[in-house]
Amino acid sequence: MKQGAYTIYDKQALDLLDLGAKLEVLASGFEWTEGPVWDDKNKRLLFVDIPNNKIHSYSELQGVTDFLYPSGRANGLLIDAEGTLVMMSTATRTVAKLKMTERVKAPSVQHIVSHYKGKRLNSPNDVALHHSGVLFFTDPPYGLPKRMDDPNKELDFQGVYRLSVDNKLSLIDDELTFPNGIAISPSQDKLYVAVSDDAEPAWYQYLLDAQGNVIDKSLLFKPKFLGIEHGTTDGLKVHSTGTVFATGPGGVWIFSSDKRLLAQIAMP
Repeated sequence: MKQGAYTIYDKQALDLLDLGAKLEVLASGFEWTEGPVWDDKNKRLLFVDIPNNKIHSYSELQGVTDFLYPSGRANGLLIDAEGTLVMMSTATRTVAKLKMTERVKAPSVQHIVSHYKGKRLNSPNDVALHHSGVLFFTDPPYGLPKRMDDPNKELDFQGVYRLSVDNKLSLIDDELTFPNGIAISPSQDKLYVAVSDDAEPAWYQYLLDAQGNVIDKSLLFKPKFLGIEHGTTDGLKVHSTGTVFATGPGGVWIFSSDKRLLAQIAMP
């Protein structure tokens, strides 16, 4: 069924979508927006403008205001259980943290991890938090000027990593090309990663144990409409029902927790 911007493949999608909803532009004038995270305590959306090295705040009352400049060309963001902002800093090639109360005047950014086995990370991109306190993040070469061919690239792969609560870094996958968006299911037993490879975009699913260790990997979905739609796989979020909302070719793709394509929302 097709209705406006919505293409419905499974009626389960109708439990989540309002087919009468319209796309609304809340703010504009940015160069490259990324990394949205909802700050529930302050009822605002934080997001980044990577080329302009800024993190912005948006709320209904105040509109858009500057939150952090310079941001270390931050990309993916999350807010942890202590209210600390976790940032994927592409300029410093680190996973960084900022206590939200320190953002005024002279914020103190703490760089948590920068190397894997003695070699600098490529450019940490996106991040997800497990309820155990474990962080998962992706490390493609997008923050490097020449990407795969950049002379400052020290690792010969693009990794997906697990960062323990005591900041021990372990590699969970070195086989993906351009790993990008990452998210965890509300049941905490599934990790999703988007592969932003223009030649072969895909989404993968990893099964996790209670401590956030990976115990299995499988393909979630591979788009079939290559060369037709604009865009590629990138950021994704998981709804409280376990439904995956993933940006991809042509717009937003929606998957059930058992890997069925439920719907697509076309974006300009």
